[in-house]
Amino acid sequence: MTVVVPNDIFWKILNTAIELDFKKGHMRWSMSELSRESGITRSLIYYYFGKDKLQILLEAVKALSTHVLGLDPRRMAQWKEGRLREAVLEGYQGVQLSPMLPVFYMLHRRSQSPIGDAFREMENKYLEKIALLYPKFSDDERRIIFGFLFGTVATPFTTESSVKRGTEIIEKFLKGA
Repeated sequence: MTVVVPNDIFWKILNTAIELDFKKGHMRWSMSELSRESGITRSLIYYYFGKDKLQILLEAVKALSTHVLGLDPRRMAQWKEGRLREAVLEGYQGVQLSPMLPVFYMLHRRSQSPIGDAFREMENKYLEKIALLYPKFSDDERRIIFGFLFGTVATPFTTESSVKRGTEIIEKFLKGA
């Protein structure tokens, strides 16, 4: 499979796959349905994601990990450089690209499946990221930070200005605690 940089077509396919997974049941949809619902040809779907439905849904995990939580080197550098607000704002923008992604996460994070396993691994990596940058916090405090930051970007009524304000609050907490 070719490595593809996410663009409008990528997000259209991914978002439609998530929606179908909600509507039809987990993995109870076909590539033909995905093509029909998204308006994207199957050959283009295969180009972006391959022919495996599970692979498409695992890309949703990867999208949440990269575009929302920032578990990539560039976003990690933002945290290390003290640019938390910028990093969190990018997470908010990632949710705008795929608004159902946080719901997909919440629905599958406890499932005993490859998707659930991938989400739990992602959670652990995010907690490790918090621990690396804020080692003085306990495990419970890291989970609170995770929840606050995730909620800041994933709450449906959140705005860009509320993300900025929420990040100011958490930055004060992180510096003062």
